[in-house]
Amino acid sequence: MILKSDAVVIGGGVTGASVTYHLASVGLTVICIEKNSPASGATGKSSAIIRMHHDNLPEMEMAFASLPYFQNWKDIVGVGDCDFRVTGCLRFVDPRDYEKLRSNVSLMKGLGVNTELICRNEINQIAPTFFTDDVEMAAWEPEAGYADPCGTTYGFLSAAEEKGAKLLCPAFVNGIRIERGRISGVETDKCFISTRIVVNAAGAFADKIADMCGFKLPVSPIRYQAGIFRRPLEVEVPHPTIIDRLSGQFYFRPDVTGHTLVGGIGARRVKDPENNNEITDPGYSKIATEMLSKRMPGMERAIFRGGRSGCDGISEDAYAIIDKISEVKGCYCAAGHSGHGFKIAPAVGLSMAELITEGRSSTIDISPFGLSRFKEVINPFDNPNRYDERGQ
Repeated sequence: MILKSDAVVIGGGVTGASVTYHLASVGLTVICIEKNSPASGATGKSSAIIRMHHDNLPEMEMAFASLPYFQNWKDIVGVGDCDFRVTGCLRFVDPRDYEKLRSNVSLMKGLGVNTELICRNEINQIAPTFFTDDVEMAAWEPEAGYADPCGTTYGFLSAAEEKGAKLLCPAFVNGIRIERGRISGVETDKCFISTRIVVNAAGAFADKIADMCGFKLPVSPIRYQAGIFRRPLEVEVPHPTIIDRLSGQFYFRPDVTGHTLVGGIGARRVKDPENNNEITDPGYSKIATEMLSKRMPGMERAIFRGGRSGCDGISEDAYAIIDKISEVKGCYCAAGHSGHGFKIAPAVGLSMAELITEGRSSTIDISPFGLSRFKEVINPFDNPNRYDERGQ
């Protein structure tokens, strides 16, 4: 069987779904290929935190441009429900980084982000169950929260289908056909798709898709974990989302009533994402409970309700790659998100659609996410106010 499409998006996670939706929104015929089911990879295991606080301008801009989608899903996408829940987000950093924190908050405020520096007394009012003797100040984002990663993906894909896009799954990509230096089609186990445009949004498998196109993508698989804990009665009250670099290199957010999701612990590179064990490692709950109880006393009695793990693609510098591939005309990449892709997925889809149809992204400057940074040995994310970390 032979199909024809203006564009093929490889990967049915939230990034691929967003790209599919935005391409369909500008009138292109699109086929999204997913080898399992939508959101079955890293997206479905994501903590799905929505926050703007980063220590570099490019990611701040991408996250801030994505926020309206989550806040106004019905008005913008119109199909499905991302189930965005506002929790607010606290950002704790090492005291040595307080001036950096101050500068980054100022930078975000300049973009229009609703954020501020708050003192310990204010933190105690927002999060009365937190231990704060080690904290003098924090960044606070009252509009931050989390969403349903599967619902977000399904919504984008359903809206895209209403605009004429097609979802091909489960389907495996067996090869990319290239003629005279440009994309001419995609071979799958179901059919051949004649197309002039391919977008690689394959997450942990993005390097494999790049190999099919004849070039090396500086992305490799990485495994992330998250666990769910039932809070004991004495700390059952709701709490905000927090990125905590004092109690440990980790984060946590509220989940369903009385529960807390914990992540950022034990991430590691893997060779075979295909056979990932989708539960947390032995000992995960003990490590997470120890970290949690430092920030929220009483959580040493929390009940571990289970965990999950998923594999994403991480680039060589742990920042996303959003670019066209100069070696192959018609080939594009939206991968290497390094565990940070969910919160910026709407903006990635919009930017990719503009890049493909207009030749450049006009809404957001995505040049810092280009592949040229690896060849030119430059760091567009360098910032004197960069924290000495790279976490969720």
